[in-house]
Amino acid sequence: MWVSSFDTLFGRCLPSPGSFLATFVGEGVGCGAPRVDLFRGAVSPREPGNSFVILSTEGLPRHAVLLFHLSLVVAAGWLCGDLAVRLVTLRLLGPATTPVASAAVHPPAAPRAARQGYQALVARNLFGALVREVAPGDATSPSASAAASAPVAKSAKELGLTLLGTVVGEARVAYAVIAEKGEQDLYRVGDEVLDGVVLEAVHRGEVVLRRGSERLLLSMQEAPAGVAAGFGKPPIPPLPPTPATPEGAAGAAGEGVRQVSPNSYLLERSTVANSLKNLPTMMRDLRVIPSFDGARQPNGYRVASIRSGSLVDKLGLQRGDVIQSINGLPISDPDRAYQAYQQLKDENSIKIEVLRGTTPQTLTYEIQ
Repeated sequence: MWVSSFDTLFGRCLPSPGSFLATFVGEGVGCGAPRVDLFRGAVSPREPGNSFVILSTEGLPRHAVLLFHLSLVVAAGWLCGDLAVRLVTLRLLGPATTPVASAAVHPPAAPRAARQGYQALVARNLFGALVREVAPGDATSPSASAAASAPVAKSAKELGLTLLGTVVGEARVAYAVIAEKGEQDLYRVGDEVLDGVVLEAVHRGEVVLRRGSERLLLSMQEAPAGVAAGFGKPPIPPLPPTPATPEGAAGAAGEGVRQVSPNSYLLERSTVANSLKNLPTMMRDLRVIPSFDGARQPNGYRVASIRSGSLVDKLGLQRGDVIQSINGLPISDPDRAYQAYQQLKDENSIKIEVLRGTTPQTLTYEIQ
């Protein structure tokens, strides 16, 4: 049994335009084969020896023929769509794989090798280290020698210096404010603080000074016992607890500050003077970090945190503001920032340019 070509079926063998499907039975194909009108149940003999079956729509109502044709079109469209989806899926995802049990993918972990298994690596001495046997209690063992030869940090109190504040960061932006006999100055790593005394490192709340081969530790507060041993980075001291504000005195920290417009304030001169004298308190209330623009160039100092209820909190600065200039003086580096700070003592008005998000803002302060 085989099926004739479209040309044979529709070009020569169909007796009328209504025939649409044929199946040929026999050894050959001939247009004289008996016709079976399935919709009417009649068989029309043509020639003996050959036979083929034709589905014919002759005699059916017109709407039934249209409905049947539409059904065939929908079925063909669905088959074509399914074939297209399968081809695309095969092209993009490749052949489907059978999931493998997780037990086969993750074999059980091998037992931890005994310490003796690493002796081969030790014996090869890949890094060329000096290896020797250490007897128990040997005072010249490597660890004991390292502890004995480690530089000891001494207190810098004998120098008569007072650490007022630090800004931690890369060497080019880190600095410390140190006072000697009441005179404050700003120092960066490598600067000479006193004759023969150089600032070696800046950490939060403390700095390391070098005097010849001697290292000295200068802290904003007493260093806890044990800090002086060894000279890695000193541990960060915990932040002092925020003092409780007595009831009814919530505005005490903001006394001497009055806001007259969204970005304009009136300050009492005594308030400004007291704040400038007490720099460590101000630096605890306001923490700033260096800020850089898209080209990695310094463009000021970003406000990282403001202690709630403090005097700084009343001055209109917000977390995330980038302080770019004070009274027209850019503060893109520590030297200029300290210079602007020093000038505030004798000013009658202060203008601070900040970048709030992407919008420049000007905060104005009149001192009375």
